[in-house]
Amino acid sequence: MSDALKTFSSKEFVNRSREIESVFDAIKSKSKGVLIFEGDKGSGKTTLLFELYRRLSEDSALSPFLVSLSAYSAPEFTTKPTGCWVEQKDFTRDDVMPLLKAVAKHLDVDFIETDQKDLQKEYLAKSFATRNASASAPVLLVDSIYECSEELRNEIEKYIFSSILSSEKVFLILSGRGKRPVWVRQELQTAEISPLSNLAEDYVKEMLKKIKSPRVSQYKEISRLSGGYPLIARVMGTSNKDLPEALSDAIDMMLADAMPSEKDWETIRAQVEKLSLVNITFRISDVEDYIFPNEKDRHIKTVQVIEKLNDANLMRYEGKGYQLNKSLLFPLRNYILEKQNSEEYQSYIRDLEEVSQHLQTEYPAAKSWYQRMVPEGLKIHKS
Repeated sequence: MSDALKTFSSKEFVNRSREIESVFDAIKSKSKGVLIFEGDKGSGKTTLLFELYRRLSEDSALSPFLVSLSAYSAPEFTTKPTGCWVEQKDFTRDDVMPLLKAVAKHLDVDFIETDQKDLQKEYLAKSFATRNASASAPVLLVDSIYECSEELRNEIEKYIFSSILSSEKVFLILSGRGKRPVWVRQELQTAEISPLSNLAEDYVKEMLKKIKSPRVSQYKEISRLSGGYPLIARVMGTSNKDLPEALSDAIDMMLADAMPSEKDWETIRAQVEKLSLVNITFRISDVEDYIFPNEKDRHIKTVQVIEKLNDANLMRYEGKGYQLNKSLLFPLRNYILEKQNSEEYQSYIRDLEEVSQHLQTEYPAAKSWYQRMVPEGLKIHKS
């Protein structure tokens, strides 16, 4: 993804007043708590946490510490080296020990020094749990906590979250996308969850003005095509291409950023496009004939696509089946609706209709379900 899209700028921040007020209200009325902001990729979670950190830093009674587990940049915070852990690389287990020491320094707590890494982590964790209760209330903000590996998240919970939550005064403010973790600590299990909503039209317009987009007058169309997802709308607002192609570029950026190690991520685009048209939660057997028609190894290939999308947190299992995250599904579907007259997308629609009809015949008890497989608005051109 473009560096400009992974750089925080408070001057460009829009909306989220409700979420910010809820955080300050909680801190004023309680002495302890855990709040988690959830949202799909591109919904503005990172920007919200960074803005919260900036505003919390202005309150002398609070002691905020920001940790970004995903690569990001925040030039505005370079003057606060003990208050944030933001790097232009993803967080790894090697960073846990330096982070523990940075948090200890920030909280002004003493700890025993040792060359044994695991023992050092235990000493640091104990120092957080026994910190002076009369000190200022720490607020720990951690971005992308769901997305990191389970092994890394377990270490963070064990050595930081669990120990710091033993204190009388503390607030954890987290953000994540994808599947919720299985937490050990009770306070994390019962955390207050706040889903982030999409930007309304007026906020898309405000954002376009703040980034000095030449397309402010097109805010309604950008809002419609992007689905109100800030990342998509921002890319469209800074592009000089026509809006459908700008939308396509934004989708490519999202795929590339979510799958940085996937060298052939472009080759998965066609399958993701096809899956975005499936209007129901689906099983692998429902879609394998659709996304890989006439291929003998279609089941294996479909499994591979689903696994890649799951690993990238671009898809989730909804209980009865899979579905793309809405921040990818809606923009992709809108793009295809704009381009549905092309032969490529006409073939997608025909294939989906054919699979839907086949599944209705094969599973008559679920006929009404498979009738919903094709979204409204798609039209097959008669030859």
